[in-house]
Amino acid sequence: MLSLFTPTHKPTYLVEAYNSLKLQTVENWEWVILPNGNSAEIPDVIRQDSRVKIVTPPGADLHNIGALKRAACDAATGDAFVEFDHDDLLMPGDALAAIEQKFREGAGFVYSDAAVFRYRPGDTPGFGEYCYSQAHGWQEYEVSVYGRKLLATESFDVTPRSLCEIYYAPDHVRCWSRKAYYEAGGHNAELSVCDDLELMIKTYLTGAPFAYTGGCHYLYRMFDHNTVIMRNRQIQDTTRALKAEHFASLVESWVDREKHNVLNISELRKTGWSAAKHLDHGFGFEQYGHIVADDELQRLSGVQVREFMNLAYESLIPGGYLTITVPEVHSGLGYGDVEWQSHFSQMSMSPYIRRNMAQRNGNIRCKFQQVQVTEVYPSDWHRDNGFKYLKFELCALKGQRQPGLKHI
Repeated sequence: MLSLFTPTHKPTYLVEAYNSLKLQTVENWEWVILPNGNSAEIPDVIRQDSRVKIVTPPGADLHNIGALKRAACDAATGDAFVEFDHDDLLMPGDALAAIEQKFREGAGFVYSDAAVFRYRPGDTPGFGEYCYSQAHGWQEYEVSVYGRKLLATESFDVTPRSLCEIYYAPDHVRCWSRKAYYEAGGHNAELSVCDDLELMIKTYLTGAPFAYTGGCHYLYRMFDHNTVIMRNRQIQDTTRALKAEHFASLVESWVDREKHNVLNISELRKTGWSAAKHLDHGFGFEQYGHIVADDELQRLSGVQVREFMNLAYESLIPGGYLTITVPEVHSGLGYGDVEWQSHFSQMSMSPYIRRNMAQRNGNIRCKFQQVQVTEVYPSDWHRDNGFKYLKFELCALKGQRQPGLKHI
């Protein structure tokens, strides 16, 4: 049985959500509703349904949505948990059936496409087409619901690049098997935003199978006061923190899941191998999912760095990752080794991620997207001496549909 869970502080649209539940071909479901606050009165038409379970929050006026969702899931009795926001709708018909089928096939996490509709005062129901920018890789397709035409947003494939940011990670509907949910630790009670992003990341890192329903099974209501708008700065900051913390682990998990080859130049250098010696004849005939070059590129000349980037790009599969860690030139010891021929700042990858700069530099054949650049300290000695390194994490653009800004 599927357990839908819905914390609510303002159940204005809860009856509409309930009506979309009643239009499902699957009738054996449980709906766990957790009202939060004195104004969260659940309508009688919902209370009277024996499949609805109204639970009391564990503590007065809980504010963190992570804590509320965790409490709702802990009260659920189903084999899988389906996130169902209090102002949204399920696509009428087979939404729950499609989710249920994926869990029967062994999924640990199930997601679908969603159609976003804007609230328009005086229009009942308040439907209006809405779509995300194609400049960030989004694609839409038309769906018909309640006699209206909407645009459904096609989910990105689950990869480290899509999963590391809330903007591109699987959107509604998001569902966890009971086993996958608790193995990942459940919702983080300390988070007031991005609780779902963190849980999806941790679910992926446990190795749980992710499955896509293959269509639009959720309708997301957009207001001017949605959380994604009202708390946008907090969401951005939390997303950046989660990406910095987990991206490396996501790449490691991804190459393991997909059985991709990994080339760790830093490990090879311990055996006497060097990038400079292999620029003329390549890294080998294998195609890699991940190439790692730590503490290496500063030993190459500028032209050699360019050829290294071209060669790494050619050696990566579409959507493969290149991780580079180099000394940061503005640190006190940024010029601290006479053998270093190249020096790096936050902007050093610009010729490889911006088309206009690549054209000006010449002989640059690679096209990367910079996922992030972070400041790191390779050892306690580096930290004690204020000697920062920069860690660049890049994704090879080779014609695949890619989340995030396109190569410019």
